[in-house]
Amino acid sequence: MYPTNETLHLLNTKHSLSEIYRHYTDRHSFPFGELPQFNAYPLIVVIPSYNEESVLEVIHSLQNLKDKDIRTLVIIVFNASQNDNDFVRETNITAAEEARQYTENCNFPAFHILEYNYLPSKTAGVGLARKIGMDFAIQILSQHNMDGIICCLDADSLVDCNYTSAIYEGFANNPHWDAASIYFEHPTSGEKFSPAIYESIIQYELHLRYYIRIQKWIGLPFAYQTVGSSMAVRASSYCKYGGMNTRKAGEDFYFLQKIISKGTCGEIINTKVIPSPRISGRVPFGTGRAVGDMVQSGKNHFLTYHPEAFIEVKNWIDHMEEWYSKDWEYSDMPGHLSKWLRIENFNAALEEIKRHTSGYPSFRKRIFQWFDAFRLMKYLHWYRDHVQSNIPVEEAAGWLLIRQNYSIQNPDVDLLLQILRDLDKESA
Repeated sequence: MYPTNETLHLLNTKHSLSEIYRHYTDRHSFPFGELPQFNAYPLIVVIPSYNEESVLEVIHSLQNLKDKDIRTLVIIVFNASQNDNDFVRETNITAAEEARQYTENCNFPAFHILEYNYLPSKTAGVGLARKIGMDFAIQILSQHNMDGIICCLDADSLVDCNYTSAIYEGFANNPHWDAASIYFEHPTSGEKFSPAIYESIIQYELHLRYYIRIQKWIGLPFAYQTVGSSMAVRASSYCKYGGMNTRKAGEDFYFLQKIISKGTCGEIINTKVIPSPRISGRVPFGTGRAVGDMVQSGKNHFLTYHPEAFIEVKNWIDHMEEWYSKDWEYSDMPGHLSKWLRIENFNAALEEIKRHTSGYPSFRKRIFQWFDAFRLMKYLHWYRDHVQSNIPVEEAAGWLLIRQNYSIQNPDVDLLLQILRDLDKESA
């Protein structure tokens, strides 16, 4: 989950960029063999593609980028498992050839096609596909000893025309950033998908925004959207934190949270990624699965975590300095969170944290390294199963907005989503 001791040594000492790249390549990189010499690209976009009939739509979107001064390379990774049938591989091969022919003479952005259609079934999936593309980007950047930016996009996503310039400027203006979450909006109307899909994605995106917004409201420091098509990382940080994982789902969440827990993550809100709302059965959870489940069930609402679960965490956080300065007992805190903390043996963790901190700021930081995004989700699932069930997302989002001084009479999900989108574009 977290960087190894070996990698943390790199984080805590000054190493040259070439040493950082060499350390990562020798220990963690996907094996490519010897690569030809590439041009220097300060920004590289990685797109995994699985069983896509065509990727020309995302290619066209990237060709509409306005800022031609930022040299950009797009790596498209066509991938499949050893266990996939010939139809998937043939679809990949056809789409790859179409993309290769179409982009052969493109100067901006430049494109490079990778094909891995027989990946080991044990690790094949979106995590490994992203890793292959991102590790390939490291190989290219290391040829020029350049600390570039690696962006993650999806084959069914589109981008605003200032996508690369906004990302490049975001990292240039914030040299302390290791990674960044990029603002996104799913399409919520149109002719491309059925009304049921559009209705479902409104519900699901509202859940995503409510979930992060309420974390920010209660003061959690790891509250960032972790959407695979909407994130970017500094190349040196990618290497320092051990690179992309090979999870078949949730790779984006685990990747960004690994960096957030030890490093610095920013938010880029002056551009936009447009992920697809389409149904997907390839992964066990996430947007495509959630939309598919809602459409298949015929339900027109999505259930999300009860706000009262977050209120208990807020009360705990608000009294953190108080219980830092005294011997804390579970009985000091009313509510259900104390029961869960007892289950998690929090007292032992607290004693360990106090032994290794000399002041409140470092103590607080270590507390949130223990109570991180993973433990928050574990607690919320426990709360859902033992205290209060999840509730309709429009009810939860309305509850939150009222506490943020919004007065809304009978709000519908479209309005709630628009308000939260506007807030997210203002508050990074």
